[in-house]
Amino acid sequence: MAQPSYTDQELELLRALFQSNEPVSGKALAAQLGVSERTVRNRVGSINHKGEKPLVKSGRSGYTCDRVTVPAVLTLEERAPFSQPTPQTREERRAYALKRIIQNPGPLNIYDLCEELFVSTSTMRKELGRMMRTCAEYDLELSHTGDLLSIQGTEKNKRRLLSGLLYEETSVNFMSLDTIQHAFPDIDAVFIRDAVAETLEQARYFVNEYSLINLVLHIAIALDRIKGKGAQHATLPKTDGARESVLKPHEADMAASIARKLEDHFDVPFSGSEEYELALLLASRTTTLDYNADAGDDLSRYVDADCLALVDEIIGDVSMYYFIDLSEKEFYVRFALHIKNLLARARTESFARNPLTDEIKSSCPLLYDTAVGSAGIIKRRTGIQINDDEIAYIAFHLGSTIEAQKQLNSKVKTVLYCPAYYNIDKNLQEFLNKHFSDDVLVTNIVTTERALEHLAGADLIITTNPIAHAPAVPVLHVGIAPRDTDVPQVRAAVERVQRGKRREKFRRRLGELVKPELFATGEPVRTREEIIHAMSARLIELGYVNEGFEDDVLEREHLSSTAFGAVAVPHTMKPYANESSMSVLVPDEPVAWGDGTVSLVIMLAFSRGQRATFNELFDPLVSILIDPLNVRELAGIRDYQAFIDRLGDMLA
Repeated sequence: MAQPSYTDQELELLRALFQSNEPVSGKALAAQLGVSERTVRNRVGSINHKGEKPLVKSGRSGYTCDRVTVPAVLTLEERAPFSQPTPQTREERRAYALKRIIQNPGPLNIYDLCEELFVSTSTMRKELGRMMRTCAEYDLELSHTGDLLSIQGTEKNKRRLLSGLLYEETSVNFMSLDTIQHAFPDIDAVFIRDAVAETLEQARYFVNEYSLINLVLHIAIALDRIKGKGAQHATLPKTDGARESVLKPHEADMAASIARKLEDHFDVPFSGSEEYELALLLASRTTTLDYNADAGDDLSRYVDADCLALVDEIIGDVSMYYFIDLSEKEFYVRFALHIKNLLARARTESFARNPLTDEIKSSCPLLYDTAVGSAGIIKRRTGIQINDDEIAYIAFHLGSTIEAQKQLNSKVKTVLYCPAYYNIDKNLQEFLNKHFSDDVLVTNIVTTERALEHLAGADLIITTNPIAHAPAVPVLHVGIAPRDTDVPQVRAAVERVQRGKRREKFRRRLGELVKPELFATGEPVRTREEIIHAMSARLIELGYVNEGFEDDVLEREHLSSTAFGAVAVPHTMKPYANESSMSVLVPDEPVAWGDGTVSLVIMLAFSRGQRATFNELFDPLVSILIDPLNVRELAGIRDYQAFIDRLGDMLA
């Protein structure tokens, strides 16, 4: 069934309600929209008559909207004016179908989906099994009732699924020097990289590989525009804000040095605006040796408030739908400058060409679709409809930062604190790259202890200097000339951080599944059956499981005892719960269980939709419980929080 279409005015009303966390009075809504209260009532009536169920509710406190359905309506409407590639491969169809089902305001007809994908219903039905397994990984359930498809689960998990699909699509090499060279064959990307790296090194600025590649991309795009529209581009005006710059002199000097090298090599004029933007990008580096450098204030002088508000909305949109955090300062500055220039090009109808547009549309359809959503926001706020090439450039920026986040999440983020003379910092970085490139990412190099106070997000500090005030982050001291014999020491420190990350994730899962009301001690129970009955009754009372759960647990227990050592883990053979949980009972005295006795009982109840969360907990839990000493210690704890904390600490 075709989805209802809403006018721009109706979408504006829905958007205003969705952005408010509280009911909005008719008077306030009318003032916000610049219309009368009567017009508000008429628009609400029109909206509610279009769909199968009303999207806007009116109460004594004011108007509210359906916070599950309205985001999907806004997303579909903002993407509607833009052409989108048809998925070709099985993986592309799977990602498209899952996203389409999630973002549809109601159940999606499988025949409509097949028409959109140009596949037969038999082909689509074959894909449903794989789609169900993908959903299960995110604690979701794909429902197929008749011809209707829907995904059941929390809104948070639906967004986690969308985020996961986007991360899958953005390969490790999404943005590399080779990618840039392929996109701009007439521009020497290696020269740009070397010119930037050499200038930064001379100025004692540190830049990691991902930031360097993004600088190269920005410069390559600028050079391509200059070469294609040199005179027009060179006269692009520089704002008053730029002349009032509070940039550090050395940042402007670095930008000027890089610009002169580019001009000499490529024989093009580098405008004052381009040079200034390059200085802003350099200042946006959170890893400069001058920790006080802040491009945020300068950016607001150079990019007008309306453009920054547009950037904020685009970033908020991606965050809301995909759970991807784009608030990192370096990305924000780079993206704001790109949007500013995009709008300037649109006003002169000189859109930038993008030789990789078709490739991005075909190989990264979900990423491209995310960029299309951003284009929809631009059109709504400015009236400017950008072309496919410009949409692909937005996808470039989003994809490169997503790739960097993937690397940051999988590696130990390390800060080096060492002198900048005699190449000590460079040699230490090369040592880490040689031995730990798969596990360690150097995110910063600082030369003063005071600079350590201004760092955020570091997992480990490696230093050649003594530190007077111990930071919260683990610190490893090494010599000024690290050798191969230092590898075991560094590896041990890295592995300690990795274990800490695993423990933290394990603790989070424990907190999700083991609630205080499911922890009990000193229950008046004597037998295995009494324990199972008491624990099952508690789960039924709290709504975690339904009647019949206890019988299934006993059936599984009679087939083979779930006890091993001094712990028993009773559970059902099939997912039976309304909500996954882990109940704990610590009896006062050991209880006979099968052929032995147990002093700790952990009852597992898992739902079909939360199997992934459950699996993340189960394997590490078993690795802890197979150690009799761990079980003995846990059985002696009578406090819920102490039990959870100690269990988390036991993970190797």
